[in-house]
Amino acid sequence: MNQISRCQPFLGTFVEVNISADCDDELLIKASDKAFSMVQKVHQKMSFHNPNSELSYINSNAHQHPIELSKELYEVLSMAQVLHQKSDGSFDVSVAPWLVKDGYLPNNFQPEDMSPVIQSSTDLTAMQLQEKQVYFRRPLLLDLGGIAKGYAVDQAMQVIVEELQRGLPGALEQASVNAGGDLKVYNWQDFVTLIPNKNKTMRAIPMINAAVASSSGYYLAGNSAIYDVTTGKQVDIPATVSIFTDQCMVADALTKVAALKGVDDPIFAHYNADVIFT
Repeated sequence: MNQISRCQPFLGTFVEVNISADCDDELLIKASDKAFSMVQKVHQKMSFHNPNSELSYINSNAHQHPIELSKELYEVLSMAQVLHQKSDGSFDVSVAPWLVKDGYLPNNFQPEDMSPVIQSSTDLTAMQLQEKQVYFRRPLLLDLGGIAKGYAVDQAMQVIVEELQRGLPGALEQASVNAGGDLKVYNWQDFVTLIPNKNKTMRAIPMINAAVASSSGYYLAGNSAIYDVTTGKQVDIPATVSIFTDQCMVADALTKVAALKGVDDPIFAHYNADVIFT
């Protein structure tokens, strides 16, 4: 059995790729290279910080005319729309104006007092998706930081599995992709993950499903970059909330719903998601 462990900076964090397989170094390197390329692709398309990203383009222009979307951004916006509906609006990627106002995101629109986009209010129902196009019925400002990282992890794992199965079927024993706590594992049943608590110590938790994502406010004095859409205020998270489910993209998004609504919302059963507070 051969192993490879690599780490590269993307998505505002470090992305770790680990693969164990019965194959040579060349195939492991090739699979991990493709995984990092996929993460980079998602990063480039969905970065709010990059004024030249695809996301920045639709933020600036989608209220003026429909815009054709890449496959990746269409898939993320589609899931964001579904999760917004199923969470009764709790998960809302149109909260970016608040994040800009509070300094968590850059203001790429100048001058601020003349921009209808930066002054927009949250309302993801104003986003229309049809035939891989997006149109905003009024100005919106989207931030995909609460879902795109999980999507990138899912896609990276998919290319690892595909590359190993194509190169040497049956060789892959276990693989993991970890982007700052957004984790996807192939053959996850015996895998143990480490999750930080409010005391900044790590708790070892066996994987309950193939993916997990965590959110916490311990590094922001109890606050978080999660906003209550009914009040526009940051949510106090006294503990780390972790979601285990089969898609990291969904787990990433549902941490926000759990922080806002607790563990009893029916959306968790819908996605077969387990919620753990540490």
